[in-house]
Amino acid sequence: MRKNKKNKLPPFVAITREMLHSKAYMKLPPSAAKILPFFLDKIRVVYKDPARYSTTFHFPYSEARKLGFGKTTFYKILKALMKNGFIDPVEKGGLRGYGLTRSSFTLSQRWEGYGRADFKGILWECYLKNHKQVSKMNHTGLQSEHIEDISWKKEPHLSLVVGGTY
Repeated sequence: MRKNKKNKLPPFVAITREMLHSKAYMKLPPSAAKILPFFLDKIRVVYKDPARYSTTFHFPYSEARKLGFGKTTFYKILKALMKNGFIDPVEKGGLRGYGLTRSSFTLSQRWEGYGRADFKGILWECYLKNHKQVSKMNHTGLQSEHIEDISWKKEPHLSLVVGGTY
């Protein structure tokens, strides 16, 4: 028996009504709201699959540039998407603008609690690089004992802010 292909939906990115009408989405800057579907498209998993929120993906500055966003704008977008609970950082890339490493993210459901007293926002500025990246920066004058102080951290340090305002 053949399936009728004309009734099949074309590929699309799902933004649920709940997300679209949420306080977190409404408070996003226009550029962050515009790029959010591209972040959601990075995970090609069924919407209700639990792996959707544990799958790591990359969204480099070069890809944002192809979509028409400048470096400063994309940096502000990352801050807003983390602050409002749409993405969580896994690993911070960079190395002083040389593009030697990429940042890794996961999708998050924290946006559902945005605006409540128990909401936890993540500040991108306070997110520490992993040990490998810090050790590469040793030539910039960081003292080796400072590098050793943070090298024991296997998990990334997330700076959580409790409450809906910053």
